[in-house]
Order: sequence, then C-alpha cells, then structure tokens
Amino acid sequence: MAEANVLLTPTQELAPGQVSAIRNATIEAVVNKASRELGLPKDRLVVRDIRAYDDLGFGRNTDYSATAIISNIWGSYQSSTTTYSVSGTVSTAGVYRDAIPDSTTMEDNRFVGIYGVRDSRVSRATIKAQEVSLLKFTIGAADRTIWDLTECAAYKNYVAGVTPSPIVIPPLAPYQISAHLIGGGEELGVQLMGFVVEPAGLTITPVSDKIGTFAQTHTIPVMELAPGSVSAIRNGVIAGVLKQASEQLRLPEDKLVVRDIRPYADLAWFSNDAVSNVFTEITNERWDTTIDATVGFCDASTDFFDIIDADHVSMADERFVAIWGVKDARACLSTVVEPRITLIKFTVGGNDRAIWDIQGKDAYPNAMAAVSPSAIVIPQNTDYQIAIQPAFNGNTSADDVVAYLTLEGVVIEPMGKLLSP
Repeated sequence: MAEANVLLTPTQELAPGQVSAIRNATIEAVVNKASRELGLPKDRLVVRDIRAYDDLGFGRNTDYSATAIISNIWGSYQSSTTTYSVSGTVSTAGVYRDAIPDSTTMEDNRFVGIYGVRDSRVSRATIKAQEVSLLKFTIGAADRTIWDLTECAAYKNYVAGVTPSPIVIPPLAPYQISAHLIGGGEELGVQLMGFVVEPAGLTITPVSDKIGTFAQTHTIPVMELAPGSVSAIRNGVIAGVLKQASEQLRLPEDKLVVRDIRPYADLAWFSNDAVSNVFTEITNERWDTTIDATVGFCDASTDFFDIIDADHVSMADERFVAIWGVKDARACLSTVVEPRITLIKFTVGGNDRAIWDIQGKDAYPNAMAAVSPSAIVIPQNTDYQIAIQPAFNGNTSADDVVAYLTLEGVVIEPMGKLLSP
C-alpha cells in the first residue's frame, strides 16, 4: 500500500503538466465518489468553482473577526484594518485561528475537493507580508493534513502549491480550516485550489452534449496548464460552436466566420450610470466595467450585479458567442489597482450556466488569465445576462468598482454579416 503523501509542493518545482495531472486525477476521484454515494450517473453531475463564503463559510469568521464578514473573498478575515481574536484583542503569533465558524458542516449533496493553495498577495497594489505559516484541515474529529505555506514563498510570481493527496469534504460532514499565525494576523490573501462536485441544477445547469461524462465549468489559471492546453480548449470550443452554428443556420462551415467579440456591439457590455441602478448605453468598445458605489452596488458582497444593460438581452439573429475564459489587465496599468471582482455568473436562456471564481489567476501576476474546460455558448436569439460579485472587504467608502476584465471568446456568424475575409 502506498504511503499517504500529504506534502505540499510548490508548483514551480513540478514538471510541466503535473499540476493538471493532479487536478484531473482529483476531479475523477471525487466525481466517482459522488456518483457512487449519490446514486447518480456522471452525466448528472457538475464540477464547478468553489465559492469561498457560500460553499465553505470561508470569509465569515465570527471567531477570528470582531465583526462577521460575509464575502466570497478568499482569506478575508479583516475588520477595518485590524484582525481580531474571539476575545476582541489583536491576534498574536504562534496560535491557530479558525478560518470558518465552529460547528460548520458541508451542505447535503455537495462534495468539495481541495488539492492545493494559491497566494494572491503578489497581484495587489501593496504587497503585505504573509502572516500565516500553516493551514490545517480538520474533517470530522481528525486533522487530515497540515500544509506549510512558507514552502511556496520562494517563487514570488508563482506562489502556489499542490498535493497528490487531496482533502475531500463529503456531504453533511463537519469540518474546520485553521490558519497558524506568524504575526498580527493581517488578511491572508490565500485561495484554496479546489472544486465542488454536485448534481446539475443544484446551483448551475450547464449544457453538455457529451453523454456519459460530467460537465466541468471550473476555471483554471493558464499558468497551471500544460503547454498547448489553452489552444486545445480554444480550438475545441470553436469546432463545437462552428458545428452548432452550421446546423442551425443551414450553412456549410466555410460560409461562416470566426472573429473577436466586440464588447458593446456584440454583448451590450456597458459602463454604469452614476445616478441610477442601471447601466447606460455607453457605446465604448472596451471591456472596462464601472460600478458606481454611491448607489449601493458595493454594499452587499454576496449579491450579483448585472453588467449588461438590461435583465433580458437577446443575442442577435445569426450570431453565436462562445466564452471560455477571462483575462485581467490590472497588471498592465501604470498604477496597479486592487482586485475588485471575485465571481462572474453567466445566465443563458433563463438558466445559470456557470459561476466562475476568477481569483485564482491573481497568484500569477505575469499571466493573469484563466480558462474553463466548458465554454458558455450564447446562441442566436437567446436571452442572456452576465453578472459580477464585487470584492468587498469591510470598505464602505464610495469608491467606484472597476473591472479590468476581458472575456476570452469568439463570435461565429455568416460571412458577410459583418466581415468578408
């Protein structure tokens, strides 16, 4: 019998493709477990990103913080500028502090798999010292593993580590995640590398045309993929949507064109009106999205806010849009700003198709981009909406929230509709 290898290894010390191999093996194992224990075939299951607060209670810590903070930000333990212990005093070094409320149990029909950790401090305008050395995972009454985060700190722009023995939290199981403090307990800035496996339709309803397999709607930072994997995802998506468009439009594929998305003209991606809770028609072909905090958009960290001009926008006739990833341009600004968005939700045809956690890319400031194995496809004449959840960390000031995000995708339409290459 092989030993239980719970060692956390920095991703920079692994050969190309090993992180993908660990992730894929973990997904396969947890999907098999979920299928067996829930009595569902694999094609009735979905793999999606973890929502820090909604799925794990991470970021709502009444033991660690003087004020309970409800947020889908990983490692958000900060109240104002100081982190507090249960007694209300500043946390001291040399102790574990629980990362989630006591007596927390996993939701029914939900499996969470965790195989690593990322440190997102390196993507911020001001890089704070890491105040945590160890992370401990307890499931039931047993400590399953203790990870040494300091192992990863030698690789500034790739601060992440993985393990071949994942932590699996099954339905209804009690669990706790605890951080060992080095210093005064500043905000952690860490994200757990993992996913949720659950029945399709419980949170999202993805579209899959692959009988017998499960939908993978999770996002993967490009730096964690083997060479050529991004091209393979892109080419696979384009081939699939070309086939769909060809069949629905009754046109041969050589009569179709694949082109870049125009944010405003193709998706109605707008900027926000500063005096009302709607988005105005600003015909600006750029992806920057501004949410005005003075009208209350940023006062609820667990709410999604639409970033398309109306609740029900319909894709144009003879036009198909496929989105398989996201890019973050903050690192290219003259002054790097803080990350403002944690989740993106895609609703197509009245169903939530994917909820992406886009914080994982922040561990790699040299390549802040992430892709998903399952694209979001918006067919012709179909209603859609794209919504974002803001990063909110106890800051109630009236600062606007700007998302410097570009959706990675394509438009497929008949040749001559817009272009005639």
